[in-house]
Amino acid sequence: MGVLRYGSDLIPIVMPDDVLAHLQLVVTAKLGAGEGFTVSWRHGDGQGRSTLWFERSIPLRFDFASPHPVVTDPRRVRAMITEAAAVTGLSLGTLPSEAS
Repeated sequence: MGVLRYGSDLIPIVMPDDVLAHLQLVVTAKLGAGEGFTVSWRHGDGQGRSTLWFERSIPLRFDFASPHPVVTDPRRVRAMITEAAAVTGLSLGTLPSEAS
C-alpha cells in the first residue's frame, strides 16, 4: 500500500500503489495545466466517504510501498483525467479503511 500525503500537515491517505501511480499522473496533468479538481472515495469500513480538493498551492507527496515503478495504463489515466474534469470530480471507489 502506498500513501498520498496531503495538505500542510501532510495527512496520510493509504491506497494501493497502482491507484496511487495513476492518480499521480492525473494530478501532474491537471495541476500542470493549472486546473484544480476533486478526488473522492468511499471508506473501506463502510463508514462514509471523503473528498479532497487538489490545486497547486496544497502540498502533496506520493509515497509508494514498492521500490519499483508501477506500470500504468494510458487508457485508465485518460479516463481518470476525463472524470476529474467533470463537475462531480474523480472517484477512486473504495479505499482501505485506514485511508479514512
